[in-house]
Amino acid sequence: MKKMMQKLDDFFSIILFCLQVSLNSTTKSFRKYFVINIMLAVFSVILPFIQIYLASRIIGLLSGNLTGLLKSENISVFLYLCIGSLITAVSIKIADDSKHYVDAMYNDAINNHIKVMMMEKASNLDVCFFDSPAFYNEMRDATNNIPLIAQNSFQMFDLIKFFIQFTIAIICLSSCSLLFAFLLAISIIPNVILQKKQFHALYAWQRGILGDERKLYYLSEIMFSRTYVKDTKLFNLFPYIGEKYKNVWNMIFAVKKKISFRYTTLVAASSFLPEACMVMFLLRLGIGVISNTYTLGDYSYYTGIASQVLMCMYLVVQNFSHLMDGKSRIENYRRFMNWENKIKDDGDVEFHANTVVMEFRNVSFRYATDQQYILRNISFTICSPNKTAIVGENGSGKSTIVKLMTRLYDPNEGDILLNGINLKRYTLKSVRKCFSMMFQDYSTYAFNVRESVALSNYDKLSDDNFVYKALAKGDAETFLSKFASGLDTYLTKQYDESGVELSGGEWQKICASRTFFRDAPILVMDEPSASLDAISEDRLFHRLEMEYVNKCAVLISHRLANIINVDQILVLERGEITERGTHCELMKKNGKYAHLFNLQAKKYETKTV
Repeated sequence: MKKMMQKLDDFFSIILFCLQVSLNSTTKSFRKYFVINIMLAVFSVILPFIQIYLASRIIGLLSGNLTGLLKSENISVFLYLCIGSLITAVSIKIADDSKHYVDAMYNDAINNHIKVMMMEKASNLDVCFFDSPAFYNEMRDATNNIPLIAQNSFQMFDLIKFFIQFTIAIICLSSCSLLFAFLLAISIIPNVILQKKQFHALYAWQRGILGDERKLYYLSEIMFSRTYVKDTKLFNLFPYIGEKYKNVWNMIFAVKKKISFRYTTLVAASSFLPEACMVMFLLRLGIGVISNTYTLGDYSYYTGIASQVLMCMYLVVQNFSHLMDGKSRIENYRRFMNWENKIKDDGDVEFHANTVVMEFRNVSFRYATDQQYILRNISFTICSPNKTAIVGENGSGKSTIVKLMTRLYDPNEGDILLNGINLKRYTLKSVRKCFSMMFQDYSTYAFNVRESVALSNYDKLSDDNFVYKALAKGDAETFLSKFASGLDTYLTKQYDESGVELSGGEWQKICASRTFFRDAPILVMDEPSASLDAISEDRLFHRLEMEYVNKCAVLISHRLANIINVDQILVLERGEITERGTHCELMKKNGKYAHLFNLQAKKYETKTV
């Protein structure tokens, strides 16, 4: 009893979800399709029974079982019945075609609505989720199931429609034989149980291969992506990558084939029972016609009704199974939509100041509890109008400090203060708005130049003068003049086929321009000149000194010659600040910084013989 109540609860929760999706305010403009679909469903329930009735009357008339009518009257009735049959057949065809159209239109609208909701959810999730394979599995599962979630909205109505149609057919059939009506109704039960088990087995298989599907996607992207095309050609990668792809696919396919064959065989075998009941019923009717218990018209009518019972039984089972299968998919979608951020945006203070003081106070951080600390008990202060540089070997924690500043992550221990107030007390939006940020792994967008620069502050997207100023600061105006379409030139052909290709250095200038375009109180640049030539690098740092003379700036660079004029240099080793001071102070200490600087300086010394 408890299981039955749980299933009913699950069923109605699915219906409620489908209604919420179908009647969402976002899809309001498409709601007419929803209403039309219901009307067509009601219409299509009645039409098959009219068609069966008219066909039985025609057969009865032609077989001479209708008596008391003159020949001319028989012809008139026959013509009316034929016209009625034609109208009914055309109406069924129009209703079916209209339903396909309505389903397609509304299905696309719901798919798009769910996809946009997922995009919005992903945009609001913490960065740490994108480091987790489990998150990608859930996101891929939810994305794969978007069409099926939308499809459930219509399967709900199809289920109700076919159940009503089945009920009417059973009642009509009962007037001929209550026993056969009952036998046909229960003969489908084994098929129902087996189909349900098949859906559960296949879905469990699908959930189990999410990690393998991720591998397949990655391997195929190597072949399809522009990022890898040079390596693909140079190293002749397809034989190796293709073999890895086929090995993973063969392993997945072997399991699916085994599950599908087993249950398909059982489901097919279980279909024998209702078909056997149907044949027995036809035999009974046939004997009745031979013995004059039934007319040919009765035979046509009841065989048509029995066929409706059988067809509707299968469709009820099919739609119910898909709908209940949709429960798992809906739950996974809900689970993805309910992922909760670890970075809580519950601060109530808005940050608006142009002068900033940011203090790290005994901060320690690690990305996961089973990993080592990246930062250990570090303390320092950055403030306007000072410039701070952070140096250290790869993996020492430089970029992690930047992520903590912008609350992409929160420290495990210690506090970060902004103008004397804990960073967590500010709203996330206001904290992140005070940074102009260029990450080491900067993003490239295939939009036009204007958009690619203005994305950092797209409220000013229409201000071309501001865009040109940012391009000048990033030293990107030198190659922009080569583009015939100017700011409207698309970068790469990925988004627009008229796009142009950029070199690594040109991309870095575009990204630097985007950083300058934001014009926030704190500038952070992580390896901003890694792809630049010597002249472009000198221009960039000169403009940085000019433009941010009264603002706070944080620089991360392995080229130590670029940071000798900053106000403070922090030297990181294995997550700890081991040295701090100006360039001159650190050179006098003759420690780690001096060693690194002298190591680089030696490369520029000219040897004489």
